[in-house]
This record gives sequence, structure tokens and C-alpha cells, in this order.
Amino acid sequence: MIEHIFYISSWYPRVQKSEGTFIENQLLALKEQGIRCAIMHTEEVTALNFIKAIISGKEIITHRNHPNIMAVKNVVVHKLPLRFNSNPLAVRKQYILKCAIRKMKTYIKVHGRPNVLFHHGIFDYTYITQAISEYFQIPYFFMEHSSLIDTLRPIPDKPFHSGTEVRSFVEKAQRRITVTHHYVRVFSEYFGAPFSYCPNVLTSDFFPSSINRDALHIAPFRFLNIGLLEPHKNQELLIRAFALKYAGNPSFTLTIAGDGSLGPSLQKLSEELGVASQVSITGFLSRKGIKELLTNCHVFVLSSTSETFAVVLAEAMAFGMPVLAPNIGGPAELIEPEVGHTFIPGSVEDLGEKMSTINLRYPAMNRKRIAERCFANFSSSTFVKYLLDE
Repeated sequence: MIEHIFYISSWYPRVQKSEGTFIENQLLALKEQGIRCAIMHTEEVTALNFIKAIISGKEIITHRNHPNIMAVKNVVVHKLPLRFNSNPLAVRKQYILKCAIRKMKTYIKVHGRPNVLFHHGIFDYTYITQAISEYFQIPYFFMEHSSLIDTLRPIPDKPFHSGTEVRSFVEKAQRRITVTHHYVRVFSEYFGAPFSYCPNVLTSDFFPSSINRDALHIAPFRFLNIGLLEPHKNQELLIRAFALKYAGNPSFTLTIAGDGSLGPSLQKLSEELGVASQVSITGFLSRKGIKELLTNCHVFVLSSTSETFAVVLAEAMAFGMPVLAPNIGGPAELIEPEVGHTFIPGSVEDLGEKMSTINLRYPAMNRKRIAERCFANFSSSTFVKYLLDE
């Protein structure tokens, strides 16, 4: 029986960055269900920078702290410049693994031996998980999230592990998991090893105690997008579709919450299309700020070019929001007729039409029912049931 899980992942939210929130959600969900868990964060630093951080009181690892999540900080201090070594990469790897195993020994001494390691993503730290697994004889689960993997043939070599070694790591996992049925098929074929389904999860604080339909039957009608402002999130498509249908009509607004490299260009595009007064780009928001948007907007629109799941879709549905998403891989799996529509990927015209359609349907859509279906599919109890294969 699995009662204690230890996470290893390079994805995790930082103080002002939300990437990897799904890892945080999984840890909190496990805690809600009475399963002990922790996560290891790894960061390399030179001796000089380590001393500077100590003197200034700055954190070396800037991942978001949460009172209910235990974090094991694997700070790797390189005492001498790596360039003094004949094989700097080998020395780096040796230091990282030495520190990771030492940290794991301390953790086990205090908290006991985990039943399983849980590794997320093939692109980083598989060598750490493998080393800890072999040293302590702890089996590991592997969960993949990247929708880009099936475009990488073969798996590219990384500094500390070859593509062949990574593939072997996946094959040796006790369980291989992904978050949608579509990618169960894709990854099983790609890796030549069976994957199983386990959905991403929302913690209990993301399910409001009540859904008020009447409060949102007022103008303006507010579309919402939440995500990194990066090319693969494709907010440019959303702004163009919004402008196509609603430019100059103050009864409709669009809010885009997130930060990233494309912030200035998206703002400029809004101005060029004549919708700057209707489009708000908020920058990074806290969980509290995100919840306020989910409470006060009408329809959520995902515009990404690729996603394995898209946790923001589930978050929106938890608040009873109807949703729009491109007809791609994982997101399309989440969209049923009573919760929203899919649109042709990359099509400004089709997205604009679907925005009009869902606006007309909105008064008859049952927000409470949307939230109930979301809870049934993505609650912590559902996540743990699938994760532990119960």
C-alpha cells in the first residue's frame, strides 16, 4: 500500500512564475487524501554566489513556499570553478548526485523511506531519480506532460543523460502515466511501453462552495484567458478573433492574465486592432487574483497550439465557467457539449464564431452542473484513485 510519495521534478512554480502549478496541486491533493509526500528542488551555485546569498539573506532556490508542502532543497555548491576540471560535465553530475543522495539520506532518517519516487518529465533530472532509486532501492513512477515529445525523434541527448538512457529510464518505471487518454495512446506508441491515465487535479480550495449564476447576467460580457504570454499559448489568435467580432463594442471585454516575453507585442496588437480599451493584460497574478477573475468572468478561452491537458480549463470549469478550446489532443477531451465548444486550431474566423455562439448560449448554460462535473473528474479523491490504480 502506497502511503508515502517523494516527487522529483524540474517543473514547479516560483514566487512570481506559475509554470508547474499542476505539480503543486498534486502534492496538495495527496496531502488532502492523507498521503505523505515531499518534493526535491535542485539548484547549482558557485561558492562565491552561495556566500553572497547567505550574507544578503536571499533564497538560492526561489520556488514558491507552501505551508502544507515539504520541500527538500538540494543546493549544489561548486567550491571550485568547473573549468579547472578536465571533464566539467562529469564533475557537475557527480556533485549533483552526491548532494541529492545525501539529502535523501537525511530525509529518510527523519521522515522514513518513501514507498515510491514520482518523476515528472523526461527533459530534466531523470538521472537524479534513477540514482536515488538504485541507491535506496525505491521504485519510481513516471508522468509525462509535454505535448511536444512525439515530435522529437529520437529523444535528444541532454548534458547528463543520452536519449537512449532517457528511453531506458521510461521503460524501467514501475508505472508510466499521462493526463489524457489521447496522450496515453501517443506516448505508448512513442516509447514502446504502456502508459496509463491519471488526470491532473484541482485542490479543494479551487472548488467554490456555491456557484451564483445570476451574478454574471450583467454587462459587459467578459472573456478570460490565463496562461504564459509565450508563442505556444497563442494569445495573438484570441485577440484577433475577439477584435474580429467585438471591436468597438463595449459590451464585450477580454482579460488575459499571465506574464511572458510576448506581453508588449500583445498589447501593441490590441492597439493596432482597435480593441486596447476592451482588452486587459494583467501580468502575473496570485492564486487569489486568479480566483477573483474566475468568479467574475463569463467564458474561458484556451488558445494554445499544443497542450496535454491545460489545468486552466479545469480551473475555469470548477468555477462553473463555460469554456472554448482548440480541437487538439488533451483539451478536446475535456470539452463536452454542456460545458462549451472546440474550434478549429489556428482559425481566427472559427474561434470568433464560437465566441459568438457561446455568448448566445450562455444564459441557458448550467454553471452549477459544469462545476459538479469538474469535481467528479478532477477532485483530489479522483486523482489519488487513478494515481494509485485503486
